[in-house]
Amino acid sequence: MALSNSIFFAKYNVSTRDLEAYLSEALSRGGDYADLYFEYLINHSIVLEEQIIKTATTGANIGVGAPVVSG
Repeated sequence: MALSNSIFFAKYNVSTRDLEAYLSEALSRGGDYADLYFEYLINHSIVLEEQIIKTATTGANIGVGAPVVSG
């Protein structure tokens, strides 16, 4: 996926400069390797009882992780 097509770039204004800064900070205390992973997850749930919709919900989880390896 091209960076410009990512929801994180388009909707949340994350730039390549931001990514470089995040990785630099992740490695600043002696890490040998770091990467970034972004997650955007949408959940939908519908509960039926006797063919009647009792509840319908939707939710979104969004985040970023930065695992760092040393040694």
